This record gives sequence, structure tokens and C-alpha cells, in this order.
Amino acid sequence: MQKDRLIPDVIRFSDIFNLDAIQHIQDLFADATGVASIITNPDGSPITHPSNFCRLCNEIIRKTDTGLLNCFKSDAEIGRPNPKGPVIQPCLSGGLWDAGASIIVGGKHIANWLIGQVKNEELDHNQMLQYAKEIGADRNDFMKALEDVPVMSKEKFVKVAHMLFAFANEISSKAYQNSQLIHSNLERKQDLETLDKEQYLMRTLMDNLPDHIYFKDLESRFIRVNIAQSKFLGLNDCDKAIGKSDYDFFTEAHARMAYDDEQTIIQTGQSMTKEERLVLANSPDSWVYATKLPIRNKEGKIIGTFGISREITERKLAEEEIKLKNELLQTINAEKDKFFSILAHDLKGPLSAFLGATQILAEEIQNMSFEEIKEITINMKESASNIYRLLENLLEWSRLKRGLLEFSPENLNVKQLIKTCIEVLKESARKKSIIIDYSLPDDIAVYADSRMMETVIRNLVSNAIKFTPIGGKVTVAAEKKSDQSIEIKIIDSGIGMTPELKGKLFLLNEKTSRKGTEGEPSTGLGLLLCKEFIGKHMGKIWVESEVGKGSVFRFILPGAGKN
Repeated sequence: MQKDRLIPDVIRFSDIFNLDAIQHIQDLFADATGVASIITNPDGSPITHPSNFCRLCNEIIRKTDTGLLNCFKSDAEIGRPNPKGPVIQPCLSGGLWDAGASIIVGGKHIANWLIGQVKNEELDHNQMLQYAKEIGADRNDFMKALEDVPVMSKEKFVKVAHMLFAFANEISSKAYQNSQLIHSNLERKQDLETLDKEQYLMRTLMDNLPDHIYFKDLESRFIRVNIAQSKFLGLNDCDKAIGKSDYDFFTEAHARMAYDDEQTIIQTGQSMTKEERLVLANSPDSWVYATKLPIRNKEGKIIGTFGISREITERKLAEEEIKLKNELLQTINAEKDKFFSILAHDLKGPLSAFLGATQILAEEIQNMSFEEIKEITINMKESASNIYRLLENLLEWSRLKRGLLEFSPENLNVKQLIKTCIEVLKESARKKSIIIDYSLPDDIAVYADSRMMETVIRNLVSNAIKFTPIGGKVTVAAEKKSDQSIEIKIIDSGIGMTPELKGKLFLLNEKTSRKGTEGEPSTGLGLLLCKEFIGKHMGKIWVESEVGKGSVFRFILPGAGKN
């Protein structure tokens, strides 16, 4: 061929390209691939406007003298002539990955197509911090901008760079040929070849991108889709989408919304970016980040729409999970604060009484009778016992919440278990002349953790004694149900409860503590432990009570033989 004879000594990029068109292609390429892009002369001066430049490079690094100088050096290095392929390397000004495709026509280096400003798995954050210091950039602003830099694996970036190199040089070469052959008999043939090549390269570019790309006409019907979009629509052939619309693939509600968006773009000429809910007719819902643009012909008239979307379903699910976890954390923190408030309040009473008694002994013991000293020491013992029981419940609660409480169920005789637990409470009942009665068959057994059950029974019977007036009665009964489960009841003739108080009994974020009939302290923590421990056994607990008519606490456990 006589191709070389047609090439003048000086070839400018602008001689063979419409800069508005190449700017549009550059912008589309940058949006589609997620990289920054610019075309420069061999000396580094820009031909096109930068596309998709990140804030870190454009507004931070290049705003410093050292950073700007390093950027120029890096652009020159990356843009060096290399007819065999793209130059791919970390930027000399910061370390983000860049690539350059030198555009060579007829052996002459006429331009560079530079892409980059992405980070990958090899990025050294410590090195980036050191570089921010070297160029005098604000460290916090530098790292915040670094977080916004697009992430792309090195493997994918290399593929995009090689595709760019092939695309840039091929269209440049063909464009130049077209300009030289415009007055020759080969014009039509060259045009067709160039068109075929460009279509092939565009198809290659489109089909190698993971994002969904599609073109639609003025009626929102597909006229071209890439492989990713075709698969997303459930098709094995891209051509099967041509002529169809969203109504053929999505629910009517979503198709109507998409149609309205595209008609708005056609009418206004404005682009649109949004996150949306894609509801496919026969597939699970998914989320995408979509950008839609108008398509214009050479005269600037809108002839359809162009869309590119990236699936973000996993990200949306992760965001929802984070939201739920944050809500759970807020609830836990609120319960924790309430718990500490209850604890502090309920420790203050017995501690104050104990300290008051010690102060009286310290100051007045020499003037006190034996009976007075005995009375004070008895009060001190009761205060210490109350504190001990509270701390014991607190320790059990803490171990349970941290997963440190061992759960070891076994077959336990109910009568023996209950009588052993109540033995330590007989003195409290005796002081109030309260009768403890039993209705416990000898042969009833449960499959339960003995330590947890001791805590449950001790707390429930202790409460019954606490809220029963002097001379009252507490009954502990058990029976086997028809489903072989065991129901245990603690019945008292005490002061009972209002419906409002009953509704708050087993809730951590509600204050239910009140003094017993003889001023005994109460925290409500014991009932929370009872609920947790019975829940561990897959059982349930509830209360029946009326003011002035006593209370009945009932709980159900699995019968023996469940192991």
C-alpha cells in the first residue's frame, strides 16, 4: 500500500478526530470503566478535558508544588512512546495505578491516552501517608480523599489498559486513513472497514465490562445491549433483547418507572443517576447503581437513551445489615444504661444502711448496751446479705450475657431440689411468721440445669416471702402436664400487683423494684435472671396477680428423660 506516502511530516491528533466526539467517547469510557482519563499531546499538554479525575489527584496532590511536579514527571513517563502496548505502573506522584496508551500513526507519536487514578490490593497506605507528609498535604483530607478513589483489581486494570491501547490506536489509525482517502475511490471501503473495526472494538469493550450497558430508542425499546445486561435479563443472546422493552422483563410498576425516567431524559436532555429497586418478573429482586444519558446524532438531536448500571445488591444488603446491627447496638446500649441505673439505685440503699450502722458503732459503741449493739449488727448482717444476693444475681447475669455460664441439664427430682433451695430461706420466713407449704409429689422430675434452677426457685420464693405480710403463707407446688412437661407454681398471700407492674416485670428497660412488706429491698434483677434461665430450658414463665390478693408465679420445664 502507499499509506506511508500519504502521511505528512506533522500530524496532529485534532486533524483526524472530532474533539467533541472523542471527548464524548472518553467521558463514556471513564464512566463505564470507573477510571480517570485524559488525552494529551506527546509533550504532555492536554487535548481533551479530564474525565472522572478523583479529588485526591485533582484537588489535593496537584494543588501542591511538589505533587504537581511529580504528576508532570509521571505523565511524561507513562506517556512515553510504546507501540507494543500500554505502559502500566504506579503513579510517581502518590502511588495510584496509571496506564498510558501512546497513539502512533504511521510511525509518528501523535498523542497519549492516559487512564488511571485507581487503587488495588497492592496499595501501601503507610506509603501514601508518608507521601502526604512529603508534599505538605493535609493528612486527614488526603486519607479521606484516598477512601473515595475507585477500587479495581490489578488484573482488571491491566485488561482495561490493553483494551484501551487497542481501541485508541485502531480508531486513530482508521480515522487518519479516512481523512487521507476522503477523495479516493477507496473511501467507501475504508469507511466500512473502519466502521466494522470500531463496532468490533466497541462490542469488545462493552462485552468485557461487568457493568450492564444498553441503548434504547425514543420509545424505550432496546436497540443494543452488552453480554452482562443480556444475562441479567435472562437471555443467552444479546440480539433477543432488541425491540423489547422493560415491560417484557420487569414488573409493570418498575417498567413504568424506568419508562418515565427515560422519557424525562429525552425531553430534558439531562442525565440521571440513581440507586433503584429492580423487580424482575421471575427472579429475586436486586439493586443497581444506574446512570442514564441521552444519545444524540451528529446534529445534536436526541435519538434515544444510553444506560450503564452496576449491581450493588450485596452492598445494599450489607448496608441493611449494618443498619440493623446499629439499631441492635443502640438498644443494647440503652438497656445497659438502664441496667446500671437500676443497679446503682438498688446498691445505694443497703450500702447506706450498712455504712450508717458502722458509723454508729464507731462513734457510740462505748455508750451502747449489748442489746443495742446486737440489733445494729443484725441490721448490718441483713444489709450485707442483701448486697451479697444482689451481687450474686449480678454475677450470674454477667456470666450469662458473656456466654460464660455453662448449661448442663440433667434429671432432677423436683421435691428434693425445691426443699434444698428453700432451706436457706426459712429464717427469712420465720422472722415474718410466714408458713411455707409444699404440694410436691415424690416422683416428679425435670430435665434441667441444677444451678440455674436453684437460682430460679431461690429468687421466686425469696420474692414471695418479701411481698407477703407477717403471718402470711407461701405455697410451692408442682404437677406433671399431659405433654409430660412439669409446671411449678409459687403461690403467696401477699400484696399482689397492678396490671401495669405485671406488664413490666420481665423487661430490663423498665424499673420494677419496690420494697417488701417490712421494707426489704428489691431490684427486679432476680426475675430477669429467672426469665433468662427458664428460656435456656425452652420453657416459659408468667405471673397471675391482683392487688391485695397475692401472686402466683408459674413456670414450665421439660420433664425428665429428655436427655
